[in-house]
Amino acid sequence: MMHNQNEVALFVRHALLAIGLLAAPAGTSHAADDTRESSSAAAVQIRANQGTAVKAGLIATDGDDIPTFFPLNQMDGPQVSPSLSSDLIPSLFIDAGDPGFGSTEPGLPEGAIIPDLDLIVPPPPKEFERFWRRFSAGFHDWTSRISIGGRLLAGNSNQNFVDFAADFEKKQELRSTQINLQGQFGESNDVVVANRWFANSTTDYYHGSNWMTFTKLMDQYDQLQNLNYRGTFSGGAGYRFFFEEQRRLLLRIGPGVTTEFFNNPTRNRTTPDMFGEIELRLPMWDRLKWEQKTIVFPSLSALEVARAQSQTSFLFAFDEQERWSMKLGFQYQYISEPNPGRLPNDFTTNVAIVYLRK
Repeated sequence: MMHNQNEVALFVRHALLAIGLLAAPAGTSHAADDTRESSSAAAVQIRANQGTAVKAGLIATDGDDIPTFFPLNQMDGPQVSPSLSSDLIPSLFIDAGDPGFGSTEPGLPEGAIIPDLDLIVPPPPKEFERFWRRFSAGFHDWTSRISIGGRLLAGNSNQNFVDFAADFEKKQELRSTQINLQGQFGESNDVVVANRWFANSTTDYYHGSNWMTFTKLMDQYDQLQNLNYRGTFSGGAGYRFFFEEQRRLLLRIGPGVTTEFFNNPTRNRTTPDMFGEIELRLPMWDRLKWEQKTIVFPSLSALEVARAQSQTSFLFAFDEQERWSMKLGFQYQYISEPNPGRLPNDFTTNVAIVYLRK
């Protein structure tokens, strides 16, 4: 009977050890090969509910040579509390009856094997963590570019100015999407001299190698124009003269509608527009690139109302991969009918450091 009991226990231990080695990831320690042949039981861990519930225990043979699972939390005597490791596979087992380990713990089955690792059970991810993982994973396919510039003067003149821009682009087989965020804030002797912010998104749908349709949404806030909000939605047709990694020339034309909310004095208006845009990117020298976006918004209901904006950037790359660059930018805005007391033109220049993630 004792001979058969040892054979069954040895078979169970070898089977469990083989399963653990097959499931172990590359690079897992091979110390399990040193597991003693004389052991008559094996420690196991069972994972359920996609890893969120874990049970740990010992397998040993009873008096009838039948392998039995003993949950650790149901055993008498000192408790052994192994939990789940990061790779889910124990790498070494020690015979509790080994003289080097000491006498068998009271309350455990004779010859029971316990793992030598303090395995840690990771808590299930919280709702916010799940949301952030899904949100951040969606940006792996996006090319992103962040630029930050600023100026600080202290003493006889107290000035600070911050310029920020973030551009995201995702190219797919049948469409591409751009998201552009930009803003400037400046103070001089505690008086606000600049506070404007933009958020634009453009989606192009390809029809063949050159033709496309598009939708575009533009949002703007400008404190010095007394503009609480300006939103423009437009769509139409476009043409890609060339659309490459380093070279780009696109034309977009279509109808749109603009809603504006002004303050001091309070004035709101909604006008149908025509939308026209030219987008250009060209390399000029080895590490110097020129980027240009020019947009016009002539009103369809009032000929005296028209808007235009132009943004020009020269980027000089510090490295061959163009990860880091210096940007010299020029921005021009025009509105034919600004709010009373405001000027129709705004000019902005800035120098910024740019980081590109491809």
